[in-house]
Formats: sequence, structure tokens, C-alpha cells
Amino acid sequence: SKGWVTRAALARCLAALDALPKGTAALVAVHHPLREAGTHGTALTRHGGAALAELARRQVVGVLSGHVHDPFDIAEPTSAGAVRMIGAGTLSERIRSTPPSFNELVWDGACLTVTVRNLEQVPTPAMLIRDVPE
Repeated sequence: SKGWVTRAALARCLAALDALPKGTAALVAVHHPLREAGTHGTALTRHGGAALAELARRQVVGVLSGHVHDPFDIAEPTSAGAVRMIGAGTLSERIRSTPPSFNELVWDGACLTVTVRNLEQVPTPAMLIRDVPE
């Protein structure tokens, strides 16, 4: 399925981010990646690039997503700087590019660490999808 970002939803998200006390670290959660990341799908999320640029302006720590069922952790360039996109795996046993998995997120007050945990003990670097379609 294709995803899209509505202007109203983006406006609500940005208003909530803008209302946070200065210096607050924020993660944004979405269902569809705001840009497809190394999957077999062909459709980008409509208006996702604009949303990513606005999130970069607000220096969010990252954008968490699901939908593609394969984990990734990439810096997506935008006109306002890069945004970290973190995609979750799935514990479903349906055939995927990677074994069933989930992400462990650790925030130490300054840095977010992402470790992919999976049922086959494959190391995190081997689990991450790194390519991003044009």
C-alpha cells in the first residue's frame, strides 16, 4: 500500500514539536517510512520529503516507522539537513528479506543507539537494509 502525509497531520505534528521546551529530544513515529528504504515497493510516501525537511528543521532525533517489515537505520538527506530514519522489523514469520526481528532503542541522554534483535542471532549490521531507491 502507498502512504501519504496530509497537511493537517503534519501541521499537528510540527505544532506539537514546536511546543516542546527548547532542547527537548524528540522521536516521531509514523507507520509508512517517509521515504522507502531498500524495499521491493515502488511508491514513495506522498509528501514524505516535505515532512522530512520540516522534521530536519526541528532537529528530531529520528523518525521511527514500520510497514516494510525489514529493519533499517539510515540518514536521509533533505534540503534542511539529514534526518535519521529507523525502520522496525517484524516478528511475523512470513518470508521477508531478514529474519523476524524488533529494534531495541537506548537513549543515554545524548545519543540514540539502535540494536536489531532477531530470532536467528544475526548481528545488527547484517540485518540492516542500507540502500535507498532514487
